[in-house]
Amino acid sequence: MANIIYSQEWKNFHQRHRVLLERDLEQFLMDEGRYDCYNSLNYILAELTGNADKANLKRAHFEREGLDLSVPDQYRLGMERFKDAVSNQAEALAEILDRRGSLIKVWFGREEEGNLIFGVFNNAPLLPIEEERYREKMTLARQFKNIQEVMDVELDQSEGGGLGLVITVLMLRKIHLDETYLSLSSDPAGTTALLVIPPRAEQGEEILSQAAVEAIEHIPQFPEHVLKILRTLEDPTKSFAHISPIVREDSNLIAGLLKAANSSVYSVSRKIESIDEAVGVLGLPAIQELLVAVVAEKLLIRDFQLASVKKIVDRSIEVSWYCRELVKAAKVTAATPSVFVGAMLHDFGEIIVNALVPGLTEKIAVLCRAKGWNSFRAETLTDGFNHSLVGVALAQKWKFPERIVEIIRFHHVPLEASRPAQEAVCLVYLGDFLWQKARNFVGWRELAPEVLAPFPIKTYQEWMDVLPAILAKKKPF
Repeated sequence: MANIIYSQEWKNFHQRHRVLLERDLEQFLMDEGRYDCYNSLNYILAELTGNADKANLKRAHFEREGLDLSVPDQYRLGMERFKDAVSNQAEALAEILDRRGSLIKVWFGREEEGNLIFGVFNNAPLLPIEEERYREKMTLARQFKNIQEVMDVELDQSEGGGLGLVITVLMLRKIHLDETYLSLSSDPAGTTALLVIPPRAEQGEEILSQAAVEAIEHIPQFPEHVLKILRTLEDPTKSFAHISPIVREDSNLIAGLLKAANSSVYSVSRKIESIDEAVGVLGLPAIQELLVAVVAEKLLIRDFQLASVKKIVDRSIEVSWYCRELVKAAKVTAATPSVFVGAMLHDFGEIIVNALVPGLTEKIAVLCRAKGWNSFRAETLTDGFNHSLVGVALAQKWKFPERIVEIIRFHHVPLEASRPAQEAVCLVYLGDFLWQKARNFVGWRELAPEVLAPFPIKTYQEWMDVLPAILAKKKPF
């Protein structure tokens, strides 16, 4: 007998419902002392609920098209048009859903023996053809050991139960369970997906691949005198005068800084010929970026291709530029130095990962953008190649402060950072979001309001005015 603690019913499953479900699930797992399972269960529950929503939408779509779900040829024809219909005929489908009385119900609770139990119901009975497809997809899902293998296979993404089910099975394995803990049943009232989580389920600690560990070991140490400069600039009362003697002792560093300052990235109208002039024209935040970029590039090109290093460095400079604009807009001062250095380093783990598994992070990013998934979660399904965690290991080797390490670790999941670090982490998250938005990889609707919460100066609506304005500025890229 289950004690149902949470129950919610919706006509459909939009982003705002997903945010509410994430919050309620998080609180439930914290109350049950099972928060370590949150990452896997959050994905699985959202996937099951999304599939229930798609099942109802599918019926509305077939009704609108005058097709019969139970006829194989018509099923195939309808599914070829389904994704386009969901994107472009949302209002028409919503009217049909409302007339049909379609609904989704999500609930979770606790069984007497200590199991946690999660249910997702939609009031559309499962048809034989759908049940057959579910069994086929589950058989396929069992074959994969990690997401790297998934990237090499062309899967049917026309409906839930394909790629989403594969990822669901991988997420179960992350908490040491298998697909037998997930069941699908149907009766005349509708279809229920049931997930049972026993007390022994536990999210294991993320472990880097041995190849990543060895690659990081071979990278030279970050120069102590440059770290000293960066630590000095962490103090907002310090100026360039406090670091000038250290900078001037390193002729190679000066040459690198001047070369970078005169690059097209900064679009300076005249040639900069001295460090003092660079500071005056670019400002100290840009000098911090250049210090990290110049030194890191020099350390990394020994073991990694220059093109891949430059790609990440240039992206990081752009993200840091957005962060500077965000800092001015939000009138943030306390976290500023950490923000600029963190913005420069946040994706450096990609350099190492893509050298070891070429193209992996980009393939996962493309997939996650298409499916609305969090790339950090997806990368935890690799065999130790999560670029955020690889970047953390590199920053720790280079002896960067813990605040910088937190930015790198949580820049894709900013609300999981410690409270003191959240402002800085959220700024880098927003800078990265603007980088993606500038390329139409994401839409404004995908920006969760919670990420803006650490900034009391700006309301959500004010931010929705500020962020497009930052993008509209003439950027030096």
